Amino acid sequence: SAYGEIFGMYAADAQSAHSLLSATLANMFAKAPSIQEVIYFIEDYQQIARQTALASGFRIMSHYQLWVK
Repeated sequence: SAYGEIFGMYAADAQSAHSLLSATLANMFAKAPSIQEVIYFIEDYQQIARQTALASGFRIMSHYQLWVK
């Protein structure tokens, strides 16, 4: 299956992180609608990004966040 990747994202707060992640995913799916999975690479210290990813439907798989469409 097709997959996309997000290599980190900086946001100062949860609202900004949610907006950035939502826009990134919308853009990704608009350009490649066949994507079934997205791997979101987040470092352990990026707590805002991690919490936003989890709240957006990603789940922790190893050191990476994985979202299934």
